[in-house]
Amino acid sequence: MITRIFLAFLLVGASHAAEAKVFDYSKSSFIAYLRGAFGINKAQKFAFEPGFAANITFPDHYGVNQNYNAEFGLGFSVGKMQTRAGVELKYPQLVKDLNGVNGATTVMTITSEVYGIIPKLSIEYSIKQSSTMRIYFGVGAGYGATVIKNTVTLNSAGVALYPTASQTYIEEATGYAIMGEAFTGIDIAAFDNTSFSFDVGYNYHPITAFTINRNANTTRGAISVGGTLTNAAGGNRTLDLSGYFASATLRIHIR
Repeated sequence: MITRIFLAFLLVGASHAAEAKVFDYSKSSFIAYLRGAFGINKAQKFAFEPGFAANITFPDHYGVNQNYNAEFGLGFSVGKMQTRAGVELKYPQLVKDLNGVNGATTVMTITSEVYGIIPKLSIEYSIKQSSTMRIYFGVGAGYGATVIKNTVTLNSAGVALYPTASQTYIEEATGYAIMGEAFTGIDIAAFDNTSFSFDVGYNYHPITAFTINRNANTTRGAISVGGTLTNAAGGNRTLDLSGYFASATLRIHIR
């Protein structure tokens, strides 16, 4: 999907290439862009571990602390200001086939996925700008959905420990939250009507509640669609994807 959109952006940019003999930021009004980012987060094991009793631990994993993001959209420039509207796809580090233990006994394996889709609006202001380069500061905000999906498989020891739970079940829930970020970077003309930018910043994205997407018989009992995803010790499941990031963006300037 992202690849098709990116190719469409390239075709749009190419159709204007013949008219754009010399790149000049002051003459650029519309842009199409594709952005990729890598960052850290505070998720750790909070997507899955709190759903089990305190005697169940996952010692073979240090916790999730990485975000991988992709973003695409359109923008508009006026003077030193650039406004971008796009969609961010967020995919934190995957946890796959992790052993859960009760004391010294392995009782289950779990695969934990987290992913988000966030429509967002960003505004950049050029602190310094020439015809082929600009240094900018920006802020962005969005509101979107983040999904937790935990696939749990009990072994024979796990079935004996949790006889009312399904041997394999999926705990899935969606949380909605506001995301905000601030960043600074440099945008450099590359060739004809394209430029590349590189920036660093901080992304604020805590999710404080999740709504269950599917019924399941879990180790802590049955959960139902529409209910709030809770922890074994009580309280709502929460997740904090906030953290520092670095990103690179391809911009196609459409005059």
